[in-house]
Amino acid sequence: MAPSRITKKRRAYRGAARSRGGRITRRRTDEEALQVDDLPPYKYEQLTNPGQIRVLQLHMTKGDVIDLELKPVQHSDGGYQALSYVWGSEDKPFRATVHNGTGAALGYIPLTLSLFNALRDLRDSEGVKSKQFWIDQICIDQQGDEKNHQVAIMGEIYRNAAGVITYLGPTEDQGVEESTVELLDRIYDHFSPNFDMLLEIGDLSDAYDRRASFPVPALPSDLEEEVTACAKGGWVLDDAASKKWRHLTAWAYGDWTQRLWMVQEQLLNRNTQILGGRRLLRWDTIATTTFWFYLQFLPDSWLTHFWTQHEFDDE
Repeated sequence: MAPSRITKKRRAYRGAARSRGGRITRRRTDEEALQVDDLPPYKYEQLTNPGQIRVLQLHMTKGDVIDLELKPVQHSDGGYQALSYVWGSEDKPFRATVHNGTGAALGYIPLTLSLFNALRDLRDSEGVKSKQFWIDQICIDQQGDEKNHQVAIMGEIYRNAAGVITYLGPTEDQGVEESTVELLDRIYDHFSPNFDMLLEIGDLSDAYDRRASFPVPALPSDLEEEVTACAKGGWVLDDAASKKWRHLTAWAYGDWTQRLWMVQEQLLNRNTQILGGRRLLRWDTIATTTFWFYLQFLPDSWLTHFWTQHEFDDE
């Protein structure tokens, strides 16, 4: 018997999810799949004044099902979190279903892979308490006349937000995610006595010339062993240690650091946090890590290894 339309749809959806290394924890029932297939593209309601924007409220679904509600608000009222992220490929193979206040499905909005991953992690992150966001790809009608005006006021949108969340990308191995966060915290705490001197100097080039005068205490023995292995270039670390250092490098030097607008979005709001996978991190734990690599307090051989071998993945 030839597979049904629903079966074909399910296989295609499963294949797309696996192609990104995704975890598949819940699928729509056949009835839900038919309803989603039959939904039209979402038709945006027109905004009524120049200071109005849309914010989305994520529903607490599970797995790969993304449901949300869109609400008009004044950006000057705040109360939402603005997302900063890398769009990645412009292909939009995924969908979010838009519901009204009573739960009825109104239509779908196509999603890029990057945003699909971000929405899942924002929804599932225990650290992200409020699930109300402003996200350009969803909250702006990409086909309508409003786009130019909404883009023009994006600075105000980020400035008035309750906070900005910079998304680094998904993490499928929760064990690696946990060990990377622990490593970041240890590095941050270890080098924190140097912050005042670094700020006093104010210039990284001058700081590099004066790095011998920094009051850096000896590294803990386990980190010292890992740093020594890096410096010798032998890559003799065990697999767990190698994964957490590679993951730290990807977080600290990922695509988000190469996008000028993402840096600008973070600077517009003093309450900026980082979301790596489902883990919410302080912005300064990531940002200051790059200082220590630059000053060679941490082995820059890791950076060479990361950039030339491209070994980081979602193992």
